[in-house]
Amino acid sequence: YGEGEWKVRKHGYNKYRTWRKLHMGSDGVDLEILSVTLTKNDVDDAEAGKDVIDQVKGQIDSVAGDGAYDKINFRSCLPKDVEQLIPPRKDGVVHKKKRALRQRNKAIERIAEIGRVDWKKEVGYHIRSKSEVNMYRYKVIFGQKLKARKSDFEDCEIRIKSKILNKFVELG
Repeated sequence: YGEGEWKVRKHGYNKYRTWRKLHMGSDGVDLEILSVTLTKNDVDDAEAGKDVIDQVKGQIDSVAGDGAYDKINFRSCLPKDVEQLIPPRKDGVVHKKKRALRQRNKAIERIAEIGRVDWKKEVGYHIRSKSEVNMYRYKVIFGQKLKARKSDFEDCEIRIKSKILNKFVELG
């Protein structure tokens, strides 16, 4: 929210306005929002993803994310029995010694065999698009700006709005 990366690169940082990133963990079946976290623009998606995973109560069967989550630190924070639906980088290499990267290594090998598009179909990667639906719903219903001005209140605001969206899902 707020000024984007392009503006900051082109004209420099404005000390009065910064933008925040909303990270959402949701159930891919019924679109229930399980966890949310709000970060500053300098926080990496994979780093914020660890907070999102930690907030989820209950068992996690699979985690789907885009290529920004293809980081060793993020993959190693996931429980071993969780299916990782995260595409490796196009120039990704197999790491034999890292146990946390076993699923990534299998994905790299399978992509080499059948191609990236077919791998995504095979593992059901496109369930990730349902999380994008949650972000779309959030922005359409509540807009792209936060009303609160202090970070504690901003966190509370996104949690309340997420509960409202969950109530919509429950009613619909």
